[in-house]
Amino acid sequence: MKKSLVLSMLLIFASLGSGCSKGPLDSEFDLSSLNAITESAQEKIARMDSDQQEVIGWAANTLNLNHIQSLTGFKEQYGEKVTYRVLIKKAVETREETVNNELKRLQELKTSWNQTFNDLSKIKASNIELGKSSEFMTSGHPLISFDVTNGSQSDVSLLVWKLELFLNGEKEPYTSYNAVDSYVYGKKNNGLLAGETARRSVTVDTFFNRQNADKWVDLNARKASSKQVKVTVIPTSIEDFNKQKFITGDINAALEEIESESKTIEKAKKYL
Repeated sequence: MKKSLVLSMLLIFASLGSGCSKGPLDSEFDLSSLNAITESAQEKIARMDSDQQEVIGWAANTLNLNHIQSLTGFKEQYGEKVTYRVLIKKAVETREETVNNELKRLQELKTSWNQTFNDLSKIKASNIELGKSSEFMTSGHPLISFDVTNGSQSDVSLLVWKLELFLNGEKEPYTSYNAVDSYVYGKKNNGLLAGETARRSVTVDTFFNRQNADKWVDLNARKASSKQVKVTVIPTSIEDFNKQKFITGDINAALEEIESESKTIEKAKKYL
């Protein structure tokens, strides 16, 4: 009977003790020094599950907690009793509205952006030839000549081409280069109209060694048994007659990124 009573008391005390202990989201940081903050943060993260660690990683990046410069400044911003739950709340307040607005904006733009991208992608290069420039300033530099057919519905003033060099029948390009093709200057200075075809030439500028341009003329390239050049338009760099880009960036990648952050915020709100 006595042994049973002692065991019951131990269980009660153990229960009380576990109730008083705080989880990693609610235990306070050691604010005695910057090193102490780091050490206490690491100890807390080690006790979290994967979802909590994901949210904490996002909150740390949002609040720039990986670059705390001043202990005093940290205390002034977050108080004397800082927990990860406090920081999560601050991060949600900082980003939620911005992320929601950007998500809505990108979703509204997605359809028209993709339509424009697909239309501009119809600008094609064909009959591609690789030679050497005979111009004074670029003499000897690789010269790529090709027919350009503007299969899009838009008139353009400038294109940027991605040139890829393939050696010895390899499937992966040995090197690449982005070349500007302007329809404002020179012989073809009246723009490239929708449906129009023109013969064009662009030079790989090896003089300033930009974009690994030197690889187009290094020993591997010079001794290759065969060379092939692929020419692909870059839709996000095409300009209209007002010299404005039709579209920029990569809306699909941006949307994927903002959707991911939105999901993380929803997950973070569960810990508030």
